[in-house]
Amino acid sequence: MDLSHRKAVKTVTFTDQSGKPLAGRRIRIRQKEHAFLFGCGGFDFIPYVSKGDIEYKQVTDSWLKAPSGYIREDNSPKPSYEMLKGLVKREWWTDTEITTDENGRAGVEAFKGQYSIDSDNLHADTDFVDNSEQTVVLDAV
Repeated sequence: MDLSHRKAVKTVTFTDQSGKPLAGRRIRIRQKEHAFLFGCGGFDFIPYVSKGDIEYKQVTDSWLKAPSGYIREDNSPKPSYEMLKGLVKREWWTDTEITTDENGRAGVEAFKGQYSIDSDNLHADTDFVDNSEQTVVLDAV
């Protein structure tokens, strides 16, 4: 499956808050959220199911009393839920480490979305949503 339209492929410059490039540093890039849902919005609803905050008939078997959906009436996940969760949260998820060059730059290929960026005692939250060059400023933790 070609997912290139859902990825940001870009050059990123990483700096500290003074603007100094983070040259030769290991940078951890962890995805917090997708910019799209892969047609799998049910994963955003699951935490609310047990609280009764939403109507969730279409993710369970209760709709038309037919075997459908991702979770059973007792809120236990079905194999289809586990398979889809594996794709969305592992295969279609970005969690990687890169090393910057002498100018604090590195190539990044990541699914479009919100990210947590860490290097030693520095941190930033940012979005990767397109292929344009980007500068990420990391602050002291």
